[in-house]
Parts: sequence; C-alpha cells; structure tokens
Amino acid sequence: MAKNSKVDSEKKIKSESLWTISFKRLRKSRTAVLGIIIIILFTLIALFAPYIAPYDPLEQNFIKSFRAPSAEHYLGTDEFGRDIFSRIIYGSRISLQIGFVAVFISLVVGVSVGLAAGYYGGWIDMLVMRVMDLMLSFPYILLALVIMSILGPGIYNAMIAIGIVYVPQYARIVRSSVLSVKKKEYVLAARALGANDFRIILKHVFLNSMAPIIIQTTLSIGRAIINAAGLSFLGLGAQPPTPEWGAMLSNGQNFLRNAPWIATFPGIAVALLVLGFNLVGDGFRDAFDPRLHK
Repeated sequence: MAKNSKVDSEKKIKSESLWTISFKRLRKSRTAVLGIIIIILFTLIALFAPYIAPYDPLEQNFIKSFRAPSAEHYLGTDEFGRDIFSRIIYGSRISLQIGFVAVFISLVVGVSVGLAAGYYGGWIDMLVMRVMDLMLSFPYILLALVIMSILGPGIYNAMIAIGIVYVPQYARIVRSSVLSVKKKEYVLAARALGANDFRIILKHVFLNSMAPIIIQTTLSIGRAIINAAGLSFLGLGAQPPTPEWGAMLSNGQNFLRNAPWIATFPGIAVALLVLGFNLVGDGFRDAFDPRLHK
C-alpha cells in the first residue's frame, strides 16, 4: 500500500506542467512577491485616486506656493500652490496607462510579425528581421524622439512612439521561440493531421512561446514608464498642467535648491513603480528558466 502511494506521489510530481512548477517557484520568490505588492498598491492608488487625494491636482493657490511638506500638504506644494501628493496620486493613473497601452501596442505588432517571420521563414523572415535590425540600430530614446517629432507632443502620441520602439524586441524574441518550437513533434504531428497554418500558429506555436513573452512584457512596462517620463521631461509627452510624473520632474528641476520636494517625490514614485515591474520580471525570468527545474 505504501509502495502504491509512493508511486502515485511520483506520478503526480512528474505530471506537473512547467507552468505549474514555474508559478509555484514564483510564489516562493520574495522579490517577485514584493514587486507584485508594489504594483498592486500603485494600481489601487490609481483606481481610487479621487477618494485618496485630499486636493484637486489642478487646483492652484498662489498663497500656498512652495509650502514644505506638512500635515496640511503631506508632500508640499509646487510654485502654483498645487498639492504634490494629490498630483502624484493622479499621476499614477497616467503612468500605468502609458506603460500598459504602449506595451500592448508593441506586443500585438511585435508578436504578430515575429510569429510570421519565424514560422514561414524565407523572404518574409528576411524582410521582417532587416526592418527590425534597422530599428534596433537607433537608441530607444532617439527613435522615440524621431517618432514624437513626426506625431507631435502629447500623452497618446507618446504611447504610440514607445509602442513602436519596443516592437523589435518582441519580434526577435518571438521569432527565436518559434524557430525552436516549430520543429517539435507535436507541431509536425498537427501539420501531418491536416491542421491549417493559423491553427498551428495559434494553438501550438504561440501558446508554447508564452514564457519569454510574459517575461519581456513585465520588464517592458517598467521601461515604458521610464521612457514616457523621459519624453515628458523633455516636453514631448504630457503637457502642463497634466499631473504626469516626468512633467513634474521637469518642472521641479528649476526649484531644486529652494524647493527640492517638487522634483524629489515624483522621482521616487517613478523609481518605486519601475522597481515593482522589474522585480516581477526578474521573478518570472527565474521561475521560467528550465535550467532551474531539476
């Protein structure tokens, strides 16, 4: 009886999929859990901003200009007397929106062209990869600046620009995964059974290439938030008086000596949110690493 129970236990362990093992490993990662907590915290702040913020983020009161952090204004006020704490809370909505929308754009386009290039190969692969190589030859921020100069300043244009900039990363990662997955026995068997290309790509190739896509997506959101803040810092992203963290940093640099809190607290907010996504991304990368599943 004991022997049968031992055999059943061994079968259960062996039957666990890579996804199950990976998520178990992710739950045990303290850094990944910390990152998830940070992301959830900022998400809740963004969702309930009207109930958390004590003041209107756009309300000006010149009598209270340059007030240091106090019980009345937790993080102080800026040169227009606007409450910085309230502006940071509302700014979390914009930063998260930019991060998710920009990465969604790059995810859809990059995964699509990467799947086509890796699965079909030939001239399609050559054409797609040469275009991606051309885009990668430019520094990310420089390419984003070029796109923004064409589209014009604004939050939505910043999302599009950052989304386009990250397309090559997804395309190359997905193409590499597809090149290895399409040679597997289950893909060859599906093709032999008469499955069409769309079904094979969607059901067999794409689903078995999800791990690197998830890792890249998590890390890209953090980088997208930084790049969006950089564009706003340069005056190409969010425009005044929008409470966006990068724009607040740009505005606060003029008062670093007399009122350092104007730039310090938005910078801390950017660093914390990006840290959260980076910790989760590192946790996913460790959890899905097949070399650790031994």
